[in-house]
Amino acid sequence: MPARGPSTHRGFSLIELLIVVAILGMIAVIAIPNLINTIQRSRQSRTMAEMRVFGEALEMYQQDNNIYPWAAGAVPADVLRPFLSVYIRNITLVDAWQQPLLYSSNGTRYTVVSYAANGAADLPYTNGPTQRFVSDIVLSGGTFVQWPEGVQY
Repeated sequence: MPARGPSTHRGFSLIELLIVVAILGMIAVIAIPNLINTIQRSRQSRTMAEMRVFGEALEMYQQDNNIYPWAAGAVPADVLRPFLSVYIRNITLVDAWQQPLLYSSNGTRYTVVSYAANGAADLPYTNGPTQRFVSDIVLSGGTFVQWPEGVQY
């Protein structure tokens, strides 16, 4: 009868592999929602930054012309590119979700709106911070009227 000594086979058993896969699955369940949340928050921050730059260009235009570009109703901000490219060369007129920023003005006051993650109007505005990724981001007269803040869902 042959003698049995220590095994010379190297590798992992099926149980060990299943444990590793289960641990990786648990890490993915925890990490993926946090990653998605972080991506959405960064899109909100980027959109707010782009809206600030757009507002600064509008303020410079108003200082030179004593009036904001007039627009009846909400129009895509891209129609203002010829007027504002003098002040800011590479102005971005879409939000981080690749939807156009919307602009409206009566000549004395302006409003810029991003429809955010859902791409649709989320009325009525709350006049303060919001806690939903789908809530619109609104800049009026150089001040944010509705903006994301705190824990988002």
